[in-house]
Amino acid sequence: MVTLENSTIVIHNERASLEDKIEIENFIENLVQDGVMVIYVDLTLPVYLPSELLGLLMWKKRELNEGGRNIVVKKINSTLKSIFDNARLTDFFEISNSSIV
Repeated sequence: MVTLENSTIVIHNERASLEDKIEIENFIENLVQDGVMVIYVDLTLPVYLPSELLGLLMWKKRELNEGGRNIVVKKINSTLKSIFDNARLTDFFEISNSSIV
């Protein structure tokens, strides 16, 4: 399950799914249409993201950056943070130590 809280997309599953990807893609498109400049993603709960979802987030972040907008990981759990570190995605997603929960 995925929800939208203001401009923050929250994934409520330990294992995000392809259905979650579709919801997230729709939320991103709606936020962009609403003129939101920074879209936040809360990864407090998931310990697994399918590669298609991660690819979507990377593609959208790059696309939005070209238009002066951004996707930022607001919160991330330590397990997923380790995966992002190993894949060298921490800097790309602007994850700070204060984001780790």
